[in-house]
Amino acid sequence: MINFKVWLSALRIKTLIASIAPVSVGFSLSATKSSEFPIYSFLGCLLFALLLQVGTNFANDYYDFKRGADNDRRLGPTRYVASGLIPPETMFFAFLMVFSLSFIVGCLTVWYAGVSLFFLPFGLVCILCGYLYTGGPFPFAYNALGDVFVILFFGLGAVEGCNLFFSQVLHSTWTPSLSISFGMGLLVNNLLVVNNYRDHDTDKRVGKKTLITLLGRKFGLFLYLFGFSFAGFLCFVYNSQASILVITSIFGAFGFLSLKRSKSKKDFNLSLLLTALTVIVFSVQIVLAYYFELNIHTLFINCFNSLS
Repeated sequence: MINFKVWLSALRIKTLIASIAPVSVGFSLSATKSSEFPIYSFLGCLLFALLLQVGTNFANDYYDFKRGADNDRRLGPTRYVASGLIPPETMFFAFLMVFSLSFIVGCLTVWYAGVSLFFLPFGLVCILCGYLYTGGPFPFAYNALGDVFVILFFGLGAVEGCNLFFSQVLHSTWTPSLSISFGMGLLVNNLLVVNNYRDHDTDKRVGKKTLITLLGRKFGLFLYLFGFSFAGFLCFVYNSQASILVITSIFGAFGFLSLKRSKSKKDFNLSLLLTALTVIVFSVQIVLAYYFELNIHTLFINCFNSLS
């Protein structure tokens, strides 16, 4: 009998901001000169990204179990195959099914939106990357490439891919914004940094190579600090958005201090929550600044003036 509560938890809903944020930001970058909101194309693109991440989460659970990385994870979230809640063969079938569904959704979205067929192989590459993160003969996560993958995939790939996609949907000129894309990738990667910082000891025991197992926890703290501060700095220098630097840095600093003090499972859960909140705050500011064409600093000043 299917335990829906277990499968709902296995989706790792709290982490899905890593897919929602890049799609939203990519859309806002392309829609600065348009009053249209292509809701079905947007929802299709968002659903593709969410299914892709869920499939990757399922594949990670399966392959981490197969490689013995989940045998002693007391500080991390429940690992459903390793804990016996989901049989390995069921999880294997589940991630294949979700990846297949994501491809179908991607094809339907490309067909409905009437954009270039280039997005079909691009979607296949995305799905393949989701599998190769922990699967295949050279998994990125086990060979110190996890951080590079996340920054490129959730940053440059997802944001600029959506920017180009929606530029074609809205018949507008594609204007890349590498500073925002790279900044998004750095912030999403901080979610991985928290996980790898937390799992340092168990990863080292099973031979899982991450930047933190190779270079130490202090490097992990530096990587986290660099992630949120440099993301805000890029927006300040290249997009004249000082408020994004300030507000993102404030939320990021809380996440950094929480991570530095984390000892228990509850502490690390709080660090992940604050890190996800930093991603949300950064994304909302970008959407406000680009899609709604608002100067965030002016917005806050006007709100303050109206209250006083």
